[in-house]
Formats: sequence, structure tokens, C-alpha cells
Amino acid sequence: LKWLQQEGVTGVGLCWTFFMQRVQPLKARAHPLFQYAGPTDPTRESKADLPWSEVKAWVVSVLKTGINIEETLNNHPSPRSLAHNPQNIYFLPFPSFSSAINADPLLTLILISH
Repeated sequence: LKWLQQEGVTGVGLCWTFFMQRVQPLKARAHPLFQYAGPTDPTRESKADLPWSEVKAWVVSVLKTGINIEETLNNHPSPRSLAHNPQNIYFLPFPSFSSAINADPLLTLILISH
């Protein structure tokens, strides 16, 4: 996971993505999270967008870290979606993860590239 940190991925950024896209990260879904299609996506829990201030309040209340949210998000890469789908970087998973790599939405989400 060190390479994800070096690319700017943080827990704050991941939580921000889940709340902003209105998805549940560990829920079974119709397609992987990196194929998120926007407000009309069937994996979204609600079609209504949350205001930035409300997303921030949710992230702060869940993580309870006391860190500066805006500063932490500055270097966080954009989440993958149908609108933002950079070239894949493939890292061989550990043998025990090989069958789960496509089934686990969190693993799918964090396999990002620039």
C-alpha cells in the first residue's frame, strides 16, 4: 500500500469519494466502482448530490482525526469513473487475493493510475 500513499491516496480521500459519489464501498454492486457513471449510476444510494460542506461534515464525523480536510484532498488523485479512466497500472496481487481482486470494490477502487 506504500505506492498508493506515494500517489497521494489517503483515507480521507477514499471516504470523500464514497460520500461524494453516494455509494457504499463494501456493498455488492452491478459493476465495479471504477465504472461509476455519475448521478444516474445504479450503484448510487441517492440521486441527490450532497453539498461540499455536508460531505466534509460526514468525513470529519466518521474519521474523527482533526486533520485539515482541504489540505489532505489537495494531493489526492481523482477517483476512477467512466468519465475519468486513465490507463491501467497492473500490480500482481498476492496469491490469496487473485480471485478476490475483481470481487472486492475497495481493491478495485484503489487500483488507480495517473
